[in-house]
Amino acid sequence: MGSSYIPSREADMDAWLLNFKTLIAANPASYGLVAGDATAISAAYAAWNAAYLAATNPTTRTRATVQTKNQQKANVLSVVRGYAASIRANRAVTDALKIGLGLHIHDAQPTPIPPPSTYPVLTIQGLGLGRRTSTPRTR
Repeated sequence: MGSSYIPSREADMDAWLLNFKTLIAANPASYGLVAGDATAISAAYAAWNAAYLAATNPTTRTRATVQTKNQQKANVLSVVRGYAASIRANRAVTDALKIGLGLHIHDAQPTPIPPPSTYPVLTIQGLGLGRRTSTPRTR
């Protein structure tokens, strides 16, 4: 998940999702959502978490439980990303609430990058015409 705000390691992602679900379920209106949205997020998390626990427990880990976990992971990420995008775009939701959910906040006034203090240095190691190296053929 690269530059994503959602952690790429599944254990970290599970903790992030739990925080996201818990905060929204406690007060969906403060995030610009309704109770039905909180229910959808909670249901997606519950399905993911059950599948994740089954797939990571050595006594229940099978190809089927891993496949189910992967399907539930795709589902919960689809649900959560949609709501996260909505929350991030909602100006009525405070930055503090967005940060509490684990969302990245766009920098309203980007910090300028100072110019370099030195000139770039270029060193030419060698110059040669393109050569084709081959061994001569004998008949």
